[in-house]
Amino acid sequence: INDFFANHFAIFGSTGSGKSWGVARLIQSIFEKQHSIAYRASIFIFDAYGEYHSAFKDISQKVPELSFKAYTTNTNFSENEVLKIPLWLLDTDDIALLLNVERQTQLPVIEKALKLVGVFARDEKEVIKQKNDIIARAILDILASGHSSSQIRDQIFSVLTNYNTKDLNLESTVYQPGYSRPLKQCLIIDASGKIREIELLTNYIRTFLDDTIELSLPDGSFRYSLDDLISQLREQGIKNIKDVKYAILENNGKLSVFNDDNTYPMPIIIDGIIDVDTVKNMKKNINWVYDILNKNNIKLKDVFYAFHSKNKTFIIRKN
Repeated sequence: INDFFANHFAIFGSTGSGKSWGVARLIQSIFEKQHSIAYRASIFIFDAYGEYHSAFKDISQKVPELSFKAYTTNTNFSENEVLKIPLWLLDTDDIALLLNVERQTQLPVIEKALKLVGVFARDEKEVIKQKNDIIARAILDILASGHSSSQIRDQIFSVLTNYNTKDLNLESTVYQPGYSRPLKQCLIIDASGKIREIELLTNYIRTFLDDTIELSLPDGSFRYSLDDLISQLREQGIKNIKDVKYAILENNGKLSVFNDDNTYPMPIIIDGIIDVDTVKNMKKNINWVYDILNKNNIKLKDVFYAFHSKNKTFIIRKN
């Protein structure tokens, strides 16, 4: 078996001849016995058409120590976890291939979208000027489009309903000498079928433009200075950086600080999957994890979260 899987192999056949069934049965046969050579091995299947889910979803019923996990990009398939891809992982060409783009003119649209989503996904107070500038330029394009008054009004309402800030929204106050009104009232169409306050609205929207702003493609990095570090340590009551044993910069930008080895929680199982890297860093092995589970009469697939802290292992079951 080791020699077979150590080399490339292919299964050929016409449509409907049973290629997928044959692959599924081959893997099922390898894993259905606890003491087979493949016990505790890992196999990744890239299932483009969702053919293998039903074949492996119940494999743990035959071998309780095995676990099956499936990820999908189909948000309508509730049985699997949705695969979340970091924004910076794919560039314009990658996304074009993923979306089956056929025309070169679509590439600038994808690149612009990548730049914009990085702005709108961040906290408003950090990028409010950028958001205002982007929304303002979109509205000015609509105002200068030459479409009918009703189309312009509806499109601006749509933009500001879905994308807005505390400064620029449908309720923003538009001032003129001796009078003020909400922005949405500037979009009222008069009896002649025109937006009477279109000039006032245009001048107001232009105040949000900022020509100094440059959009860039996401690369997975963000600015984090020594001042940021010291500030976050101070927020947690730590005056001297020497008192810090471990510090982890979380995905949300927050700093988790641990003052000594014993207080640092080491995650060893996450949602039924052993964190092999953590176990190795602890100078342990997979058998050590299974020994803990066996002593507590718990199956791996039933563990939601397990971590090691202060020389003890804590296990949280699913449900």
